[in-house]
Amino acid sequence: MLGLLILTCGWSQQYTISTYAGTGSGGSTGDGGAASQAELNLPLGIAFDSSGNMYIADSLNYLVRKISGGVISTVAGDGTPGFISETVSSKAAATSAELLGPSGVAVDSAGDIYIADSSNHVVWEVVEGTTATALGISAGDIVQIAGTNTGGYSGDGGLAGLAELDYPTGVAVDSSNNVYIADSQNNVIREITATDGIINTIVGGGATVQPLNDPESVLVDSLGNLYISEQSGYRISKYSNGVLSTIAGNGEIGYSGDGGPGVDAELDEPTAIALDAQGYLYICDTDNNFIRKVSPEGIITTIAGTTVNGLPDAGFYGDGGYATKALLNFPHGVAVDSAGNVYVSDTVNNRIRELKPVAPAVAGGGVVNAASFELPVSPGGLATVFGSNFTGDGQSAIAASLPLASSLGGISVQVNGVSAPVLYESSGQINFQIPWETKAGTATLKVSNNGVASSQVNITVLADGPGIFVSGSHAIAQNSDFSLNSSGNPAKAGGTIIAYLTDAGAVSNQPADGAPAGSSPLSQVTAAVAATIGGQDATISFAGLAPGFVGLWQFNIVVPSGVTAGDLPLVVTVGGQKSNSANVSVTP
Repeated sequence: MLGLLILTCGWSQQYTISTYAGTGSGGSTGDGGAASQAELNLPLGIAFDSSGNMYIADSLNYLVRKISGGVISTVAGDGTPGFISETVSSKAAATSAELLGPSGVAVDSAGDIYIADSSNHVVWEVVEGTTATALGISAGDIVQIAGTNTGGYSGDGGLAGLAELDYPTGVAVDSSNNVYIADSQNNVIREITATDGIINTIVGGGATVQPLNDPESVLVDSLGNLYISEQSGYRISKYSNGVLSTIAGNGEIGYSGDGGPGVDAELDEPTAIALDAQGYLYICDTDNNFIRKVSPEGIITTIAGTTVNGLPDAGFYGDGGYATKALLNFPHGVAVDSAGNVYVSDTVNNRIRELKPVAPAVAGGGVVNAASFELPVSPGGLATVFGSNFTGDGQSAIAASLPLASSLGGISVQVNGVSAPVLYESSGQINFQIPWETKAGTATLKVSNNGVASSQVNITVLADGPGIFVSGSHAIAQNSDFSLNSSGNPAKAGGTIIAYLTDAGAVSNQPADGAPAGSSPLSQVTAAVAATIGGQDATISFAGLAPGFVGLWQFNIVVPSGVTAGDLPLVVTVGGQKSNSANVSVTP
């Protein structure tokens, strides 16, 4: 049974896909109407504000557009490609400004919108209520906060509005309103400090030992850590406490690595990244036409896009189905809302696609003893929950090591709010340990997949609920020489068999949840135990946890001398609760 403790393959959260905005036709029509009926033209960066409104860098329309309540409008740009310098002293409404290839967008807590206007080599700020009042200008005005409209690299240590940028493609803002710019052709990340408007290079160039290679986007988490997508470096980097490290991508072009560490995976020109509230990182693996996801533990999976003839492919297909069966076409933007829905700029398809996580579902009566597949279950024992959408389609995993963790590949089971150790998972089945602290009676259970939870169900827990592990109708048992008991290898009457059970009651020397049982001292069942073989009483010489295993009991049972030869039913009783019946093979 030790051989079960191996990793079998990767896993992922399953999503469905649909079109959220755009008709697929390149154009600019639709303002004032439903976003799904509007035209977009090579949409790139996307972002959300604190109210859940979406902002889109609609690059070849030379606009930034907003979706609120499903209705689309323009918040910056007049649709004319060009450049008109706007400062606090020379201001204009954002919708009267000219943009040239806006590619990145971010929104701060006050609702101010920051735009990386790549081909103009500047960053704009569209100011709203409180900021506009402080500056003495009108809400909705646009201000040039960085760049001179001349591509170059200069100005560190001075005012950002006097500095040169070279194709800034991404922008982010932290909780203190410091602004971070992915200055892509300069291969650096630059910061504008909110207190004085001074710009400095903080990552890349001479600022860090490891250079950057075409940083396309930057984001900042709640702790101030920066995440950087390096398009030509084929990796995602993290800058934290002055240290730059790689969290996804091995620097080689390709598509590989799902189910393993993100740092070992191959990417192909990743352009955009997003973080959710649980710390999952989402990547536009652009030239692979995939959306990849990296867990807080560093495991990478694909959540959208598919292969054709074994190779990544581009196109438009799959709305209404699973996202891993759909086709994308060079995605360049990704964002996550507060509900965990993922939005993708499907750039060449001129659409914004929405990925909705599929919640796991527990089947009615789907929680059973993992040995007998019957009720009841009991504290410390192994249980099985049946249902759907526990993992991605066709994926499964078995815990690779002990002690068992309370999450396996993003899958967790909570019993009375306590995370249970997980041994095995597939799309329709999870094997887990009932926490030892669970009290007899009615308990609550729910399954979560990467933070997306099933509905809560009630289960009945008994103090003792023994279940014998079986193969077919035969008990999984060993003879006294530790060989597997079978019709071709029966135990001798008067000899001992070792039967394996779960949910067989409280024990002395109780191990921790998920921890294997010890051997010195042994953990022995504290309730009264009994057994019959072929209907005859059989002596139990030991009843307790199997050393080195989790949730597994072994009962050493002496075969009665007077039984007849053949396959005979074994039944075990613990604390008055009988197990399922399973055959053992006996010879005189």
